[in-house]
Amino acid sequence: MTNPEFSIDKQKRILLKAFAEFKEVEKTIKILQPIDAKNLQISVLGQLAPNKNNNEKTLKYSEDELKAQFEELFKPSLDFGTISNPEIGTIFILGAFMPMFLQEINGTKLGSMSMGPYGILRGLGIDQERATNYLKALTNGRYLIIIRGYDKELNILEEKLR
Repeated sequence: MTNPEFSIDKQKRILLKAFAEFKEVEKTIKILQPIDAKNLQISVLGQLAPNKNNNEKTLKYSEDELKAQFEELFKPSLDFGTISNPEIGTIFILGAFMPMFLQEINGTKLGSMSMGPYGILRGLGIDQERATNYLKALTNGRYLIIIRGYDKELNILEEKLR
């Protein structure tokens, strides 16, 4: 006898998208709002200041500005954190997967470790090639949106993003 709670159409999967502009992130989040998305887990990652010449004062302003923009997009607002990664630079992360990136191992945040973000994406089920490509996109200043949800919800979202 099969349990309907564990039917194949009830399995969750990950949708990962990269965007060059913040306005594309905003558009995607606004598309999510009318979808019955109570089962979606969402995170957004990006570099705080892709320009490597920015000083600490500029980074702080960038962080405050991003927090304000995301508070406008997400009601209620999502948790927001930052990490410094040797390959990517200073990145922000907000949402459901933030605790994974901020989890400490021997006093070091997982997302701050050289292979930390790669390991997190692989742990979420992203294959090796896609994980590498999305992290290159992040390193090059793109924003990443990670969404975990049921096929039905993610299929609706993918259709609306086309």
